Amino acid sequence: MADLYLNNQFLTTEQFTNIYNPNQLLLFEFWRLRSLLKSWGFLNQHPRDPTMWEKRWTTNMKIPRALSVSYRDLMNSPIFHRSAYALAWEDAFQFRAEQDDWARALHRYLKNVHFISPTNEEVSFDRNGDMHSEFTILNRIVYKNQTLHDIQVGIFKNHDLFPELVINESLIRWNTDNEKVPSSNCSIICKPGYRKSQREGEPSCCYDCILCPEGEISNQTDMEFCLKCPENQWPNTKKTKCIYKVIIYLSYTEPLGKSLVSISLAFLIVTCLVTMIFTKYQNTPIVKANNKHLSYILLFSLKICFLCTLIFIGHPKQVTCILRQAVFGIAFTISVSSILAKTLTVIIAFNATRPESRLSHWIGPKVSKFIIIICCLIQIIICAIWLGTAPPFPHHNMKYMTGKILEECHEGSLIGFYSVLGYLGFLAFISFVIAFLAKNLPDFFNEARHITFSMLVFCSVWISFIPAYQSTNGKQCVVVEIFAILASSSGLLVCIFIPKCYVLLLKPEQNTKAFITKSLDKNVRTT
Repeated sequence: MADLYLNNQFLTTEQFTNIYNPNQLLLFEFWRLRSLLKSWGFLNQHPRDPTMWEKRWTTNMKIPRALSVSYRDLMNSPIFHRSAYALAWEDAFQFRAEQDDWARALHRYLKNVHFISPTNEEVSFDRNGDMHSEFTILNRIVYKNQTLHDIQVGIFKNHDLFPELVINESLIRWNTDNEKVPSSNCSIICKPGYRKSQREGEPSCCYDCILCPEGEISNQTDMEFCLKCPENQWPNTKKTKCIYKVIIYLSYTEPLGKSLVSISLAFLIVTCLVTMIFTKYQNTPIVKANNKHLSYILLFSLKICFLCTLIFIGHPKQVTCILRQAVFGIAFTISVSSILAKTLTVIIAFNATRPESRLSHWIGPKVSKFIIIICCLIQIIICAIWLGTAPPFPHHNMKYMTGKILEECHEGSLIGFYSVLGYLGFLAFISFVIAFLAKNLPDFFNEARHITFSMLVFCSVWISFIPAYQSTNGKQCVVVEIFAILASSSGLLVCIFIPKCYVLLLKPEQNTKAFITKSLDKNVRTT
């Protein structure tokens, strides 16, 4: 450890720190410097003339070779000049006191120094012995020939209240081939779309780059955490920014939507053709025998059933979500209740011909209309309660598919939805049982066999619909319901009306009163 020679006495670093606070070792460096200056004969003249100090320092001073590199650095810095000014400004160098008191007294004396240097810099010390000054930040370059070159790249203004650090990064010269800031030798920079993951047991500069998880992005380099996208947005493929999710629904433009629309319109056209045929042959025995008024009502309701499938396709809206279920339920109720009325009419007509029967006053269109009105009124009440309490509404399904939003109609109340289906199933089951019991009546006056088969198809379709509807989601739910509507409606159309159209168009000889009477007599004798 180097010693300090003052007043013919040696003062070591340990002795100095025993007297003063260890945080104030800068003053020890001042005293070491004073010993060197005195040994060079620098303090013998002009102790109070800083100008002379500066002159002799810059022109005549020769630094001994034994001086360490740290002292060379100190004497080449402005802080050394200001320190020397501070020591020379007062009578510090000629201060004499007892051996036990002089160092402490000088320390207190230097703490009160406050003056302006020849370079117009304020020199003073704070209560901790630190100098209020500006520190130059140097970028030292060591060349291959061991020569040094310092570049000032910044400054630090050491003030009590507002310390300020200013660095010009463009002036810094790095020891790299391209003179750019060297990167970490441990890890590469994590690009946008990735986040840093610290390696366990390694320094903070050592980390792995991990791709952001689904639904999160990173838009800067070396991000610690990924940012979560809003609910209606999703990361792009590089996970550098959030983009709006794609909205999907069963549209008219996609192949599946076009196919369903084509099938619906095709069955609608067939229904219209059947209506035209029945209208043309409305005065023939077959059309009259099968209650043409109920046939027209049934054909009209089937048209509504085929058309209501178009409401299920397209962008869901509040109006369409309400209409699709209400129209579907009421239209099918009209169809099934018409079939029930036709079956009951046939049974009443044949039983009224018996002498002891009292059903003759039940024959007529009023009974059929009454059955249809009562059945439809019950379904309308069910739909009104459903739509009044918890109606269907458009729903944005964010969890259906990654990166997409499914636009769908939420049923609102599953109880209301299945109540409509349950009531339709009840009417279909009653019609099936009654038609099955009347299947042995004469064919040309009776549609019981055709109604039995049509109701069997209808019930099979809707019984299969329930598990299929529950096991699918998204657009497939809409497709399943449209398929059930088309399948059950077409089953009613084909099973009930196509056989009649076949006779009307291809077997006109069977559409006569004589042929029907002959066939009726034959069936009566058989029974």
